Amino acid sequence: MQHVVQQADAVHQQINSITALLEQFNARRAGLLREASRRDSEFLHPQSKPCTLVSESPQNPWSRSGLPIARLPTEVLDLVISCLNRNDLARVASSHKTLYPIASRIMYNNITINVSLQSMRCMKTLIKHPHLASLVRLFTIQWPSLSTPTRNLHQLAQDTLHALTAITSLSVDVGNDFPPWNLQNCTFTLSSLNTSFRFEQILVQFLESQPCITELTLRGFNSDPSQFSFSATTFNLNPRDITASLTLKPTALPLLSKVSAIHAGPNIMGTIIKGRPVKSVVMPLYADCSSKSLDAIASSSSPIERLNIMSFDPNAANYLLTEIAKRFKDLEALAIVLLLAECSEQALEAAASSLSNFSRLRYITFMSASPRARISDNVEKRIAKSWHAHCPTLKTIILPMGNVLYFENSTFESLSDIPALLLPVQYRYLTPRIPDYFSYGYMLY
Repeated sequence: MQHVVQQADAVHQQINSITALLEQFNARRAGLLREASRRDSEFLHPQSKPCTLVSESPQNPWSRSGLPIARLPTEVLDLVISCLNRNDLARVASSHKTLYPIASRIMYNNITINVSLQSMRCMKTLIKHPHLASLVRLFTIQWPSLSTPTRNLHQLAQDTLHALTAITSLSVDVGNDFPPWNLQNCTFTLSSLNTSFRFEQILVQFLESQPCITELTLRGFNSDPSQFSFSATTFNLNPRDITASLTLKPTALPLLSKVSAIHAGPNIMGTIIKGRPVKSVVMPLYADCSSKSLDAIASSSSPIERLNIMSFDPNAANYLLTEIAKRFKDLEALAIVLLLAECSEQALEAAASSLSNFSRLRYITFMSASPRARISDNVEKRIAKSWHAHCPTLKTIILPMGNVLYFENSTFESLSDIPALLLPVQYRYLTPRIPDYFSYGYMLY
């Protein structure tokens, strides 16, 4: 109890210090305004009596005496309290009636649920107290290894989702065999959905009821992984795609602008993207359906501006960049990772001519998981110059060895060659990396 009181006193002292600064500022400002008003009055009416400045006294509301917390601007309180961790937020919420709504709003804004006892209590609290549930904006369920939940736990999570009326972002990370919830009775309106549920009828119906979604990430296996076509060099989707017959209503997802699909093929991507204003896409390309997948992306009603591709085709280095350039001339950022193909020096040089089709491309990543031989930094710079000659809008290039090459003063420089403090500001915190394409929600740009 003593620790709680000390925490509350510390916050109170910090608020009083800010209050004093604000009071001093307001007093100075009020005095300057009065002085300016007096001078204007004397200039316009020389015979009029000048105004008398209000002296600072304990009775003056602008004096330096401590103001009640209730009179401190909410933005200031928000800024101070937002720096606290969850345990301290709980203490602050119980320390003062004025701080309670602010601390509660910050504490319940972003909720992550796992299988801990604390998470179970949190869900029960949200169900029992609607005023707290209404504060949640981002809600995440992380049960990746829980494929057979108890009936009580499954029902508890569904009741919690029904209690959340104001969330705008929902993320559900569960096992592939996890039984999905019936989300039809949920009253929230999402702008972002990230889910590992299969693209099945129950999810389709939910998407059709969410007109404000702008970002959609699908991480579920929609083909049976046990029936993937594996060989020594590649693997393909299950030819009996169980989602082939599913369709979205043409009026569904009218605001969708960003789609990420970790395991989806052309059927799902075509169903989601066709006729919608999608501008950013992340998806895999399989050997037997690369062209179909690219055609599905091209069915967007808006030009594609950002594209991230993970290719499983061993021949992708020979055609992929050319096929992308034919379909997406308005790209601004392009990232290609060839997991089963080799990026040789000759292949990179040959790819330069394909870049001439791009009119706005600024950032490109073209990497291989298994380069045949190391490409020297000087060779990469020469290739970058060749690419820039065919596509003058290019500003940043990442090639198979992972070096970040940026265009500055009519030439390409490598970030690894220059101390960070000497870099242009826009590149100072940019570090080369190969993205983990098997992580959830990957994006390069």
